[in-house]
Amino acid sequence: MILCKTKKEVFRVVSDWKKEGAVIGFVPTMGSLHEGHLSLVKACKSSGYKTVLSIFVNPTQFNDASDFEKYPRELEQDLSLVQGFVDAVFVPSDSEMYIDAPLLTFQFGKLETVMEGKFRPGHFNGVGIVVSKLFNIIQPDVAFFGQKDLQQCAVVEQLVRDLSFPIKIVRHPIIRESDGLAMSSRNKRLSVEERKIAPIVFKALLAVEAAIQRGDSIAISRQKGLEVLKEEPLFRLDYLEVVDSITLESVNQKHKNNLAVCIAVFLGEIRLIDNILILN
Repeated sequence: MILCKTKKEVFRVVSDWKKEGAVIGFVPTMGSLHEGHLSLVKACKSSGYKTVLSIFVNPTQFNDASDFEKYPRELEQDLSLVQGFVDAVFVPSDSEMYIDAPLLTFQFGKLETVMEGKFRPGHFNGVGIVVSKLFNIIQPDVAFFGQKDLQQCAVVEQLVRDLSFPIKIVRHPIIRESDGLAMSSRNKRLSVEERKIAPIVFKALLAVEAAIQRGDSIAISRQKGLEVLKEEPLFRLDYLEVVDSITLESVNQKHKNNLAVCIAVFLGEIRLIDNILILN
């Protein structure tokens, strides 16, 4: 496993692999890795790709400065976890990625006005900037993103289309704890009490799915999920939406195929997001 800390180092490594005819697979992360990240790495590696992992807590996608400061940073543990599964790890500093504050801004249309875009203004601009930088630095052939960040997947796919990046984007399924909680780096910041009730988030998604599958309207199905959340007063809801799984546009017709149920809640000071696909 090659550790690269500068753009020049990782570019040189990848260039040498490409000269040998290798296909480059890329898994971008912000570190504090868990089995969800590892599933992306394993999927990349098992496809026969030279696998590059990046670890960079990107400041431009945080609209809450305290959230950025408190985001877990566990580099040594992260490197130990992926040892033997990746070929190179890119771990740049803030100054390596951003010589100056970026002046460029991205707009993603309707994707910026719903769900995460609505509640985290500027977030997807930051995602667009850092992903574009990483794509230009590493120049992968394939990049893997987790479905837990469903809206981010849609944003990255739009970015690739609009800027003609010659990169295939792979959406990888959510990896869950045994009690259903979607794996997330932020889970480590939950208190013992909060961790016990956090799986209710997934329970709410399942309630919406079950209602849709038995033929209830979207409005009634959504209400079933809200009723589950109300079982625990510590939750503060940002949104619970039923959307098209590709465009993320809100859906009001129960016969619509390829739905996603998406949720974001605060549990204490920790914001949890999750989703479930209903594919007919």
